[in-house]
Amino acid sequence: MLKLSKNQLEKGQQVSIDIENLIVGDGEYDKKLALEYIQKAKLKHGDILTLQKISGGIVEALDPNGNTLRFFWIWFKLVTKLEGENLGINNTEYVIYKAGNRYKTKKYADMGKIKAGLLCAMDFHYLYEELSNKNRDNCPESWNTSAPYYMGGEVLTRDEFKELEIYEWQNRKLGEKVDFSPIDFYDDQMFLVTISAKYGSAARDLFKKLSPEHKFMFVFMHEDYSQQYPDYESLKESEIIKGVMKKLKIAGIVKATKYGKTAIALQTATEMATIINELPENSRYLLIDVKGNQLVQQDKWFVLASSREERMAEIFLD
Repeated sequence: MLKLSKNQLEKGQQVSIDIENLIVGDGEYDKKLALEYIQKAKLKHGDILTLQKISGGIVEALDPNGNTLRFFWIWFKLVTKLEGENLGINNTEYVIYKAGNRYKTKKYADMGKIKAGLLCAMDFHYLYEELSNKNRDNCPESWNTSAPYYMGGEVLTRDEFKELEIYEWQNRKLGEKVDFSPIDFYDDQMFLVTISAKYGSAARDLFKKLSPEHKFMFVFMHEDYSQQYPDYESLKESEIIKGVMKKLKIAGIVKATKYGKTAIALQTATEMATIINELPENSRYLLIDVKGNQLVQQDKWFVLASSREERMAEIFLD
């Protein structure tokens, strides 16, 4: 039998009433009230409930007759149980091992939580703050960024990341090793944090989607970037760049937008020059030359020169 925890539950999962051996001692008012509620709802030991919603401290579930019952969570967990595989419940959690020993005692509900923990272990948030403060002209949206130190703890080096392994944790026992490389994750994130700090989160998200034919990246800043204190987090894709791209109908582009920045992957410098010519005079943007895993910021004159070279090459090829 497995006692309930919220991270084990989701809509549609089933639990059974478990009151056969419930003993209510003196002063155990929650048990007493939970048992009274079960009796009032005419439920008996072994009845199956189907979870509908957990919101704050309230649980909604359907009884065997399809009636909706509302429990306080503290009652619900006292009078119900999971049956593990018999009810299709996934009770897998994850733990981190370092050099063959348990790294901290924390268990993680899913691999997303594992990755968040690894980001903290590599001091990712502080590193992002340090790098972005050096690139304020490119990334004004990061000016007020502050590292969440409360998420911190021991900071591990790259060599120490080589010693990390992720394992499943099931029913209080160590399970199989997970096919996930912490050192590869470390290297990927260290590379991506540099892109985020230099060019913004939209450029980082776009980089993950680039194909070999994409040679340039154009990053447009929302017109509200010219205001003194814009609310960067609320900014969407600018209608200006949206209108320009709709007009030009450039084939093969890939886009990503975040914090009012729209990053666009392009195949030629001529495409980039065409976009620049369609923009209002005071528009703010970044022009990036993509060289494999290297992103190099360039100026307008580099783009125009590269565009001329492309046109000359087309003439000679013809």
